[in-house]
Amino acid sequence: MKKITIKDFNLGGVSDSILSGIKNSMSRMIGWDIHSIPALLQVNQKMTKISSTTVTELCKAVVDCSDGNKYWFSGSSGKIWKQTSSNVVSLVHTTTPATGGASCLGAMQHGGYIYWATETKLHRILITGTSDWTTNAVEDWQTFTNGNASFHPMKTVNLVLFIGDGNLIHQVSETNTYSVSALDIPVGYITTALGTMSTSLLIGAYLGAGINKATIFQWNTWSTSFTNSDDVPEEGIWAFLEADNYVLVNAGLAGNIYYYNSVGLEHFKRITGTYTPSATAKIYPYATAIWKGSIPIFGVSNVSGNPCDEGIWSLGKHSRNYPNVLNLEFPISELDGDGYHRVSGVEIGAILVSGSNIYCAWAYNSTYGIDKLDYSNKIAKPIMETRAMIPDNSSLTPFRYFTAGYKSLPSGTSIVFKYKKNYETTWQDLTEMVDTDRNIVKVDAEQLEARVLELRIEAVSSVNDSPQIDEISIGVN
Repeated sequence: MKKITIKDFNLGGVSDSILSGIKNSMSRMIGWDIHSIPALLQVNQKMTKISSTTVTELCKAVVDCSDGNKYWFSGSSGKIWKQTSSNVVSLVHTTTPATGGASCLGAMQHGGYIYWATETKLHRILITGTSDWTTNAVEDWQTFTNGNASFHPMKTVNLVLFIGDGNLIHQVSETNTYSVSALDIPVGYITTALGTMSTSLLIGAYLGAGINKATIFQWNTWSTSFTNSDDVPEEGIWAFLEADNYVLVNAGLAGNIYYYNSVGLEHFKRITGTYTPSATAKIYPYATAIWKGSIPIFGVSNVSGNPCDEGIWSLGKHSRNYPNVLNLEFPISELDGDGYHRVSGVEIGAILVSGSNIYCAWAYNSTYGIDKLDYSNKIAKPIMETRAMIPDNSSLTPFRYFTAGYKSLPSGTSIVFKYKKNYETTWQDLTEMVDTDRNIVKVDAEQLEARVLELRIEAVSSVNDSPQIDEISIGVN
């Protein structure tokens, strides 16, 4: 009898497709921790909603403020919510600019102020005044030259705050002096995202919907023109993922991640999915962060058609000894009718890592919220699915058994197996047995024959206890 073995999960992550991927990769992984202890599959802590019904819109910008609060800015109106250190969330202000739309299109703390941008206005409030968000305390401070209705990204580089405004980059100095048009990129470009590399400002820009030419501009922040630029045949550059000494870029609407080598963009990874003109996804500019000091995490949002699983993904590794792999670490707190976390119809507007905590703002249909990583509860039902196994393309193969070796299987938890054969659409249940002598959960499948087989493994957690899996085996004749 032959055996198919899957282990070293941190070396594989999520595969490129149901049929192809590097060794030990899985076609789907939702809610698993593959990096904390290399090769051991553990269940992640879950995200828990802390905003109750207070947050009523998707927040697309967040500021972790030095006054001890976090401020979440609506991407569809002028509403601003405050989250206190005890995670109480309340509406503190509604921005009403004199002209233009009120949607918040960027926010940042700088020079003792919180700055945020709407379509035509740059607003600010002294941090010492954030206990009283009155009309007098908030300044509609500056009027933008271009007044873009969709994008005003912000970034601080070399102690200066930079703000995108169409093809212009404005700046606010360390002493809060505003300078118009510190840099202009070619007319027609719209600045969609800002990032940094060392002491340079990175500018992501595009020419409009349906035009497959996006450009990254690098600027040293003091020359009269940008230092260099590089085009990529994508519809927009949407987000920068700034890791330790390297930068990743999300471009286009088909899940593509590029590596920026300080001169140009190189294609690096694609978020696994099926992308078409009517099935698209993107990462919003404020939906990126670094987790545990070294792992880039980012929120994948549905634009149309749900081409991929949506939630907080990672593209990282435990240490330099291992490859960077994709993994959907944290789905949002919303559950479906079967107790699984929602990964379809989801938008992640902003992500904030503060100390050891992760926060995210999300939307699901007409429901909105702010989640916090919950260290008292594991994800209840994480799932992973193997790539399609085809031992013999010319005949049916008898699959004899499936096992999951475990390091621990606490009381009240379990490991569940399901299968699909020959590309069926519905998962079929199996009956598991626990062998405590060998530390395995086993399924005997004497009558299961198929040309193609997919296996799904689920963990069932109990509050903050969950299984730890070290290896999966499939016996075939």
